[in-house]
Amino acid sequence: MNKILLLGANGQLGTSFCKILHKNKMDFAKYDLPLADITNKNNISEIIEFEKPNIIINCAAYTDVAKAETDINKAMILNGTALKHIVDLCNEASILLCHFSTDYVFDGKSTQSYKENDYANPLNIYGLSKFVGENIIINYSSKFIIIRTAALFGTNSLDSNTNIIEKFISLGKRYKELSVVADEFTSPTYSDNLAEQALLIINNNLTGIFHATSEGFCNWYQFAEYLFSKLEMDVELKKVESKAFCKNFMKPQFSVLENEKLKQNKINIMYHWKNAVDAYIKERDFNK
Repeated sequence: MNKILLLGANGQLGTSFCKILHKNKMDFAKYDLPLADITNKNNISEIIEFEKPNIIINCAAYTDVAKAETDINKAMILNGTALKHIVDLCNEASILLCHFSTDYVFDGKSTQSYKENDYANPLNIYGLSKFVGENIIINYSSKFIIIRTAALFGTNSLDSNTNIIEKFISLGKRYKELSVVADEFTSPTYSDNLAEQALLIINNNLTGIFHATSEGFCNWYQFAEYLFSKLEMDVELKKVESKAFCKNFMKPQFSVLENEKLKQNKINIMYHWKNAVDAYIKERDFNK
């Protein structure tokens, strides 16, 4: 029976994994700061020696896209170079490494959804840091899964009000009119759905790079419009371009991923993005 070591257990995706692993009665140990620091090889080595996992699921990451532009060193270490010693430790003990990356490794200049083998060309520091991490794993790991996802939302162990849905709801309650970006297209993805999909990849003994995002795509204006409609919130929305918010760095305008390998292996369980929003709303039960 597999023993899973979950790193970054308190974040959105880590919280989802805790729920899904517990629900499926799987053997796992969960760690986050300050007990587990992925930048500290000795720390991670001691945890691996104590827990003796067959699989490491790494949800620890630097996720603040805007702040990464000035906090370059920390973003590059957490999302990039720290993975080298995790890979080395996994190789030494024949541990499968499951790691998560992002749609932001692509430049968004395509008019087609990106497939797993498409050329990566990140536009910002966050995307570059994740791309560095991918390449370390690809070049040095003997057994890995890299799952690229996008626009993740879900609850977390520390504060449920940090994701895009909660931010929109908070802003919608405070202001009668919101300016929302209408020229960035992505596939907002529910972290519970992603965790279930990742376990399906693992349980089918698959390895390599996978895309796992919600089906369909939207811009943030369409996303907010659907969300407020579902919650019956009366908020007037105004379309703006992304440069109104991102003055010092670039974001890909069309970073939509195609879940090609999931479909090829007949294991794609990713929701449509509207169903993902519905599932989150149901989980949070805003009418309580």
